[in-house]
Amino acid sequence: MTNKDQELILKALAEMQQIAAEYSDPCYPESADLTLQRIIEILNRQDLVAAAEHLSKGYGLRVVK
Repeated sequence: MTNKDQELILKALAEMQQIAAEYSDPCYPESADLTLQRIIEILNRQDLVAAAEHLSKGYGLRVVK
C-alpha cells in the first residue's frame, strides 16, 4: 500500500466521521437513509476500493513481532 492509498483511506474515514457527526446533530435535517447513502457512496469510490484491495493483498500494514 502506498502513501497515496493510506491518504485516500484516512480521508474517506474522516469524511464518513463528518457525515456521522452531522447526522448526530439534532438540528441536522437529513434522514438516516440519506446519511447511509452518502457513506455508501464514499465506500464505493473506485480509488478507495483499489486502496482497500492493496491493503487486503498485503501491500500495506504488516504485523511485526
